[in-house]
Amino acid sequence: MEDGWLLQFHEDLETCVTRVVSEMRVAWPCGCKMGNVDASSVILRYLWQKYLCKRPAVPDADTCRCAIKEVETSLLPLIMFKANLVEEQDNGNREWYECLKGQENKVLVFATSPRILDYLRPLIKALEEDFVLLSTTPVPDDFGIPSHGTVIRLRMLKAKFFRNAEMEQALPWFYNFANAIGWFIEILKPRLLVCMDGCQSEYRLAAAFCNEKHIPSVCLQLGWPSYLHTGFRDLPYTHFLTWGDKFNPLWEKYNKHTCFVAAGYMDEAIRNGQHRAITFFLQAPVYLNTEIYLDRMSDLIRVTATHYPDISILVREHPEYRGNTRWLSRFLQCSNVSIVNNDKLADVYARTKVVVSHFSSVLMEGLMYGCTPLVFNPTPGSSYYPDIEAEGIGFISKNEVEFFSKLPSCLRQAPLEELPQWFKATGKEAVDHIIKIIDDILVEYEL
Repeated sequence: MEDGWLLQFHEDLETCVTRVVSEMRVAWPCGCKMGNVDASSVILRYLWQKYLCKRPAVPDADTCRCAIKEVETSLLPLIMFKANLVEEQDNGNREWYECLKGQENKVLVFATSPRILDYLRPLIKALEEDFVLLSTTPVPDDFGIPSHGTVIRLRMLKAKFFRNAEMEQALPWFYNFANAIGWFIEILKPRLLVCMDGCQSEYRLAAAFCNEKHIPSVCLQLGWPSYLHTGFRDLPYTHFLTWGDKFNPLWEKYNKHTCFVAAGYMDEAIRNGQHRAITFFLQAPVYLNTEIYLDRMSDLIRVTATHYPDISILVREHPEYRGNTRWLSRFLQCSNVSIVNNDKLADVYARTKVVVSHFSSVLMEGLMYGCTPLVFNPTPGSSYYPDIEAEGIGFISKNEVEFFSKLPSCLRQAPLEELPQWFKATGKEAVDHIIKIIDDILVEYEL
């Protein structure tokens, strides 16, 4: 595998998709617009994410060039596509407005998965402003929605509130979702949009519709991706609330038009616990990771368990990439290895002394619980961002030799004191910070 080709593929894919979207805007008169909203920047990131699956299993110069050529061929119909019918926004059907009468001018909380819903729960319970929770998935009956909150299920609409024949035929999923979220925002006219994570097309579209109406949007930091790929660049949100001040310049490097404000981490980060285990957090073969690196990580787990037979070795698989028997079998025969997929994450951190992963958020998140991060990043040409060794908060290894040379230092290192520059607050204190920031934004935009 040649140095840098794994990363180069992602950059080349962005260049390819950027060129296609630029040509689409020329080929489709107004075809990238939904009403008054230019959705071309969201289309770009939607297509980039969609075609990530074309990444070669073993990236090198030849396989990457072939993969990009295949993407270009797949996207050619978008450039060649032409339609004669482009219609403007359709406001004629007033019955839709009646359905949501009384829900206008509230805070709009938007969630697209049960996981995001669960992460947002502390904030939703603490919101004092009237709000609408717009969710693409069912909200559990025992979720605990306050009386001043209204739950609305977002579904694809049969009615075409925004008419765009070109987009509807060429990008049907994108059109249908934009039609739905745009309709809700057009009618609800929220005072503020709140979402989390933010790299997904759904949240970017919601923010784009809000921006057109000068409605502020707040995105909450969910994790720390280390590799700020295209999905996390040029974020459309007016405000992004981070875990702490030290994260702000890291985000700002790729996002010049968003205001980053430190708020904290909403879960209670309890720092007590035994902290004796070495825990490996595995990731799906995307972005910086491949099946080859998963094989190396599984061998690393086996060798670690063999070298440290008296230490508990915990393994937590990625929730969307579990049960690959080919590499699980490499270490499951070790008596001191346990799979902890279903344990509460906080309980896993409480048992963990050393957190090991490739580029997962857990490497930074574990710091709050008193764990020591040890990066294992064998991807050629990449480096963990930020340099946690230079920051004095963890260790980085690029290969197995470095890993085993640094593991003893990780095991000896005493838990770092609380890190207010990285994590402004946790639990209720963080939620209170977020509520205060939201209140200030509402006042600012309503003056």
